[in-house]
Amino acid sequence: MRYPFTCFLIHLFLLIGPLVTRAQTYRHSAIWLRLAPTYSLTTHWSLLGDLYYRRQSNPDQSLLNALDAPLVLAGRLGVSYRTKHWLYSVYPVSHFYTYPALGNTADLKRPPVAEWRPTLMAEWTLDMPHKSALRLRTGYEYRIFNSPDLPNIGRFRARALWRRGIGQHSYGQLWNETLFYAPPLLPGMSNVFDLNRTNLALGHAFSNWSTVEIGYQFTHRQRRSQIEFDNEHALTLTLFLKH
Repeated sequence: MRYPFTCFLIHLFLLIGPLVTRAQTYRHSAIWLRLAPTYSLTTHWSLLGDLYYRRQSNPDQSLLNALDAPLVLAGRLGVSYRTKHWLYSVYPVSHFYTYPALGNTADLKRPPVAEWRPTLMAEWTLDMPHKSALRLRTGYEYRIFNSPDLPNIGRFRARALWRRGIGQHSYGQLWNETLFYAPPLLPGMSNVFDLNRTNLALGHAFSNWSTVEIGYQFTHRQRRSQIEFDNEHALTLTLFLKH
């Protein structure tokens, strides 16, 4: 009985061994900065805005230098409608200028990508004991690339967030979000997983109109090759402004 089992292990290694040895995971560090102003029009309607600026480490430098190279410069404008438990948001104007994730020296030669990214989202909130809440959010993005070499593609996102108040003006939260490619898909695409990220953050309201949030975020992204991955460790810093 030992011989057939040994043959099975040999055949299994011959089948999956090349895939394992070819797989490659690149490590990154990054700084994510976000400015998020909100202007209330009525009790239910609000105008939304976001400005993003992100930088990343260089594969030829230390991971401790997360400010070495540009990563993302983006902005978006939208509107939201809020009920007791639901928040619906649409961002018809959303533009991203994204540099490649720098995992190896070859990535330094890849050009940045510009795209329009209109987005629809819906979020449901469940209030819980001890000043905590559960928020479930889903959304769809349509990515319109400026380069004629890149076909447009859809992306679906789903997030679960748990938040708990700390004292009168602070909170802690933990969320996980997964992004999948969605129709329209690229020709011949066989795997729709894009990335998964987890964020742990603390926030503090300095006034009725300003809140600062700082957190740690881990992102696991699959490259188009499907056997290469990026693991990113990021410091996130957000300033929320409300009027």
